Amino acid sequence: MGTVGSNGKGGQPEILARDVVRPRRVALAPGDSLARAADLMESLGARELPVVDGGDLVGILTQSDLQPHRGHYEWTTVRAAMTPDPVTVEPETPVRAVARLLLARSFNSVPVTTGRVLLGMIGRSDLLRLLAEETRACPDP
Repeated sequence: MGTVGSNGKGGQPEILARDVVRPRRVALAPGDSLARAADLMESLGARELPVVDGGDLVGILTQSDLQPHRGHYEWTTVRAAMTPDPVTVEPETPVRAVARLLLARSFNSVPVTTGRVLLGMIGRSDLLRLLAEETRACPDP
């Protein structure tokens, strides 16, 4: 686990986005149908999926984005429903900043990118898992 910086608590290394990012396993293409997107979301238990075109992140599709197109999933493309140019974080972003972003914007997850290349996603559950692991590693007072 590579980290840089210090969080000011006894010189402990600061945890960065790159330390907790879930590598990209599944992404949608802008031309995919919303039916495919809905099926993927359901099978993965995901609330959102990144949209990638030619290796670059071009959007994000959330369950909320699907709602206005209900009944038309088969012939509606991801491009028509996605949020283009989504908010992203870089691998060097401190996880505290990622957590603040998720809370402030009411996001469930955020893409981690280098330039426009998608590295993966960080979600609320990833940050909760990290907190639980850190709590387990700390002795009770």
